[in-house]
Amino acid sequence: MGIRWTPYALVRVTFFFICGIVTAICFPQLATVKHALTTCLVFIGTYVTLWFFLTRRRFHTFNLVLAVFSFASFFSLGYLNSILFDGRNEENHLVHYSDVSAYKVVVADNGQEKPATHRFLGRVLAVRDSGVWKPSNGRVYLYLSKGMTLPGYGDVLLMSGAPRKLYPPQNPGEFDYKRFLAFKNIYHQHFIRKGFKKIASDQGNPVIALSYRLRDWAQDQFTHYIPGERERSIALALVLGIKDGLDNEIMNAYAASGAMHVLAVSGLHLGIIYLLISFLLHGLQNDKYGRWILALVSLTVLWGYAMMTGFTPSVLRAATMFSFLSIAKTSRRKTNIYNTLAASALLLLVVQPWLIMSVGFQLSYMAVLGIVFLQPKIYNLLSTESWFLDKVWSITAVSIAAQLATFPLGLYYFHQFPSLFFITNLVVIPGAFLILVGGLSLLLFSIIPVIAGAIGYMLKGVVSVVNFIVLGIEKIPYSHVTDLYITPEQQWYIIGFTLFLSLFLVYKRFPLFSLFGFFAALFLMSAGMRTYHNLSKDSITFYRISGHTAIDLISQRKSTLWTDSVLAQNSNKKGFHIAPNHLMSAVNAWDIRTGASSGLKGLKIMVVGGKKIAVLNGLHPTLTFTEKPQVDYLVYGRGCRKDIAWLRDNFDFGLLILDGSLYRSRADILKQQAEERGLNYYSVFHEGALQVII
Repeated sequence: MGIRWTPYALVRVTFFFICGIVTAICFPQLATVKHALTTCLVFIGTYVTLWFFLTRRRFHTFNLVLAVFSFASFFSLGYLNSILFDGRNEENHLVHYSDVSAYKVVVADNGQEKPATHRFLGRVLAVRDSGVWKPSNGRVYLYLSKGMTLPGYGDVLLMSGAPRKLYPPQNPGEFDYKRFLAFKNIYHQHFIRKGFKKIASDQGNPVIALSYRLRDWAQDQFTHYIPGERERSIALALVLGIKDGLDNEIMNAYAASGAMHVLAVSGLHLGIIYLLISFLLHGLQNDKYGRWILALVSLTVLWGYAMMTGFTPSVLRAATMFSFLSIAKTSRRKTNIYNTLAASALLLLVVQPWLIMSVGFQLSYMAVLGIVFLQPKIYNLLSTESWFLDKVWSITAVSIAAQLATFPLGLYYFHQFPSLFFITNLVVIPGAFLILVGGLSLLLFSIIPVIAGAIGYMLKGVVSVVNFIVLGIEKIPYSHVTDLYITPEQQWYIIGFTLFLSLFLVYKRFPLFSLFGFFAALFLMSAGMRTYHNLSKDSITFYRISGHTAIDLISQRKSTLWTDSVLAQNSNKKGFHIAPNHLMSAVNAWDIRTGASSGLKGLKIMVVGGKKIAVLNGLHPTLTFTEKPQVDYLVYGRGCRKDIAWLRDNFDFGLLILDGSLYRSRADILKQQAEERGLNYYSVFHEGALQVII
């Protein structure tokens, strides 16, 4: 049996549209808006002209020519749509103003609580640039300190000062927050500590405003009727998508056990609602008008639920996907699930092309494709007459199919693999069903406090059981494999051999097996070369960590880290700034030393990997030398008050390093002084971490 591509027209169209988007993201300077528009019109015009003449004359041998111009048209449309979506291409975008002293912004979401702040998305309306108010646009994250009066959705605020552009990663392998937000068209953030002035209200979208009010009401009902802070926070995350109250232990446990997907309202949740509606109204499916009534009810409930969750991106994706599935099923037109999925993805990408770079978008569509293609084949491998065992195997088959389809992305983005995912899903999927139905029932019966209270206690019990099992699975030895680092190229190799192995097992074609072997060989060679590189390369890294000095020697997959005691005990900062470099270098042993900031009169000279490093931090005013110390690296830390001239007169150094622990004003002065004196220097504060191969 061969692979027939003819029935998958929308799949091909969407594929080339996505290729155009990705090309625009990777090569944004390839064409301007004007050139992209011209190219797009040329391709479309040529295709229409050829189609008109060739179809009339029945020149079917030119189908290949038509196909080329058709797919080129969709490729160019994807490219054009992507660069049009990029707000920076607009003349009055915030990125083009350099002397902003104040700006007006409308609050564009309901806010999210962080450990030390409240974060709001703002849409810029105008800026005061060089003393003159000018219209502007752009999106900015506003961080308000705890205790401040919080704005509401649609409020227009007058902010003093200027938002800062986001910085690229400052340390090797560090999460690229700037790139992450850029795909949401956000390029600035502003930490506000002195308050703001509200100058107008109710300037937002009324539908979105209603959605937030509905979400706040639902959250109040959960808070009132579900006892237990941890249980309530999980119910809020699972039913409403509100994850502000989740603690790190629960987040880590669900991620490690492969159950994290239930804490983000997405396709699973809307799928449960859709199946529940189909079950309750099953009798309507056999009637011509009943099918449309069922579709109308399904769409109303799905989009009503999307509104209650605040129209979060993951819910919008899932609601769009199920809307297309519902309409396709109701119309009973000759189509297939792959075209339907492609149509939903195409619609989403037309509206927001950079969704293609969203991890949630990639995982959701890959999971659905895996379930659609692989689940029936996996399920048919075993059969049983027991109803209970059949349901267990059905859920297991779904879990295996989804995991096979998404595990290359999981390895690349999260660096771990939940080896007991199939056991976890046997618990969390039925648990998610009960919690979701219970949560919606609680909201429905909230007008009857006695019933709502009883449902709340039952929900607490169900969540407690699910938590107990998930936490227990996490503690099982080898329940999850961590610290799995793969490069982008290796991710594609894994996708390649997984795809072609799956196709070979289904279609039994030798060329498919050959392609599987080809990609598997590429992956093994790449992994071997990376292992050799990590074992043969020694490096010293001077990290850029605000307020801290951190120097790291990595040799033979072992790390010796010199830092202060405060950072040594801060697992969050180490995990964010240092652990990614260790992950890339396959470090399997740590040695943390906290003596780098102490020594004779504030001076500490260390020998790291055969290199002498002097760390200047809080030097005593009377510190003098009978002979200049010779060092390879001279690190100027926060506690040092000596000027550049003193360093030059008292040290013989190869490279002066302005540490990331410095205050900005001090770092700027030292950088200027070093440049004026022609010193060989590197500013970790300004340029990010310095990594030296030794």
